[in-house]
Amino acid sequence: MQTHLHEAQTRAKRLHAIADERKSWQLRNDGAGGQISAFESRLEEAAGERETLLDAPDAFLATRRTLLDQIAAAEAAHRLAADARVAAEARLAEADRQARAALER
Repeated sequence: MQTHLHEAQTRAKRLHAIADERKSWQLRNDGAGGQISAFESRLEEAAGERETLLDAPDAFLATRRTLLDQIAAAEAAHRLAADARVAAEARLAEADRQARAALER
């Protein structure tokens, strides 16, 4: 009878250990499923980012062209403003000469 009791206890412990092991493996399986989902999501994000980056050189080139055009326009406006300033200074100098000449008469 003692042996049967001991064997029953051993079986119960073993069944408990098997159940614990099963839970552990199930938790690992669930965790792996979550990891796989996370990796798939990250893979989709990376694919989207890759597409964006593939278009980036063209976007950079278009932005560069626009900026160069704006710089050229600003430089042209600067030259016109500088020319207008020189002309205005020349008129002012002439007006000053005429004013001095008128005072000296």
